Amino acid sequence: MAISERTSWGPRVRRTIPRNWLLRLLAFIFYSGCAGGIVWSCIMILATLALGYVLTDFAVRYGHYRYYESYVLIAAGLGLYAFCYAISALTVRRLFFAKSLRRNLTTMIALILVTVGSIGPMLVGFFLRPNRWNVISPIWFIANPFVVFWEKAFRSNCIAFTSIWAIGVAALNAPWLIRQFRSFRPLEAQPLTEAVDE
Repeated sequence: MAISERTSWGPRVRRTIPRNWLLRLLAFIFYSGCAGGIVWSCIMILATLALGYVLTDFAVRYGHYRYYESYVLIAAGLGLYAFCYAISALTVRRLFFAKSLRRNLTTMIALILVTVGSIGPMLVGFFLRPNRWNVISPIWFIANPFVVFWEKAFRSNCIAFTSIWAIGVAALNAPWLIRQFRSFRPLEAQPLTEAVDE
């Protein structure tokens, strides 16, 4: 949902932005806004995965519950797919529909991308090999977020694919993110002008 948030702040919000750059960096992720919301979401995904890794390691050492490792991989895969589709939708809106589409519809673009990415390649594979649909290569399913629930071997391919995709869209949007943070500044006090008698 953060991708549909505001990209600029009004005077009322800007009056409360800290002047200290370190406090401003911290406030950036707690104020409403697209870029800050994305950073907050990424931090939460990484924190969840880190906690999952620690709990998995604990479970493997003391409880021998090795299947917990699969849960962490599934969570990592879902987090990567969510990031990739969300940032891809933001990129599409910014590059192609910046003036013609309201920013609160960016989530709809993400849902359309998920639908196309999930069903599109499967349909292409079906029409290319209609007689061998039951033995179609799993590569046609690579853009489908739900494939992370498949066997572990293919799950690793999905994580590799989404990692490359995530790096690409993150690099593409890095200048925009930096501009967003630079514009996250407190409102400068306007000097009072003295009344002049005519």
